[in-house]
Amino acid sequence: AFDPCVGALVDAWGFGAVRDAPDPQAIRLARQARPPVAHECLELDRPAGRVRKHAASQLDLCGIAKGFAVDRMADVLRRHHVRHALAALDGELRAVGAQASGHPWAVALERPEPGRRVVHGVIELEDVAVATSGDYRRYLDVEGARLAHTMDARRCAPVHNVVASVTVLAGTCMQADAWATALLVAGADKGLAMAQRMRMDVLYLLRRAEQVVEVGLGRFGTSADRSSLACHEG
Repeated sequence: AFDPCVGALVDAWGFGAVRDAPDPQAIRLARQARPPVAHECLELDRPAGRVRKHAASQLDLCGIAKGFAVDRMADVLRRHHVRHALAALDGELRAVGAQASGHPWAVALERPEPGRRVVHGVIELEDVAVATSGDYRRYLDVEGARLAHTMDARRCAPVHNVVASVTVLAGTCMQADAWATALLVAGADKGLAMAQRMRMDVLYLLRRAEQVVEVGLGRFGTSADRSSLACHEG
């Protein structure tokens, strides 16, 4: 579900640097030239820090770039012996320890409402990273339909399912960022099954009959484990 070889699709649908609206001809060409999925056409040489492409493809690493940057921020803070910090870039955050007071860092989880900033709940963080992917901040309105910026490489089109947002806790922010994107693309059923199999801490916000419904796993799961999320309905 997470495929960085979607650069041409991102540009064709108007979410890249090339254009700001979908281009039917570019979309058709991107679909016709669709490369194999990333794990089939990219060969990683980790020791040498190299990548070899075995098929023509255009990479788009936006699904992990912010998380990667936040992890580097946290590394710099630790090298300078900072023990209490919250590194953040847009919606990706990583807690270095807790607050100096000993309390966890409290960060807001947004309610997925386009055009509004409404708090859905509060997540408490300590030595953990969090990332959220959704369809409500960056999107295009095309003939009354909202097209999310996240691409589903399997459909060669923007994500289109009932998932409004996915929030993931992980050891690093890049992992949280990548998993949030993957679980958004996978959708509610397959995504939740995969997250459960991986024993992940995940919160799905789903659009069901004009309402936003929570489905959580791990720390976001049962009421007994909900200390990490104190809901404040908008």
